[in-house]
Amino acid sequence: MKVAVFDIVGRRLATLADGEFPAGPTSLDWDGRDASGHAVGAGMYFYKMTVGGETYERRGVILN
Repeated sequence: MKVAVFDIVGRRLATLADGEFPAGPTSLDWDGRDASGHAVGAGMYFYKMTVGGETYERRGVILN
């Protein structure tokens, strides 16, 4: 499973997961920081999860 966070123009900001996980529910948290540790600003962000050859995308909003 791979889960990453992207900004509105499609730049990958952070990778939350990249590997295998045991079967069952998994919870991932994003602290609102990019891969360099800098806090991102308020705005819309996209989450992309790839698992089992399928890709799912969702959006989220950060309000500061």
